Amino acid sequence: MPLQVAVCGPRHCTEQDRDHAYRVGQALAQHGVVVICGGGVGVMAAVTAGARSAGGTVIGIRPGDSREGACDDLSATIVTNLGGGPQRHHRGQRRCRHRRRRILLRWSR
Repeated sequence: MPLQVAVCGPRHCTEQDRDHAYRVGQALAQHGVVVICGGGVGVMAAVTAGARSAGGTVIGIRPGDSREGACDDLSATIVTNLGGGPQRHHRGQRRCRHRRRRILLRWSR
């Protein structure tokens, strides 16, 4: 089984953050690592694009019950139906993000 690495980062990021994430994605893919991330925008989209540009595999763990809002570059998408979108109450968002991070960590082992 190939090594799997979970990459987390903000959806609102600078161009420098995007550039760094893209290069991280490329480097991971060049070493045969499967990248696991939230599959959204910002850092997640950049690391996904970088990995795919180097022929890598990227798995996105999404909060809803569909691929809606997911990066186009994902190799596969896992929908969790845990919620956490912008319409949720702030405290509920925090719990959902925490649950999704736990899923990311378990998948990357």
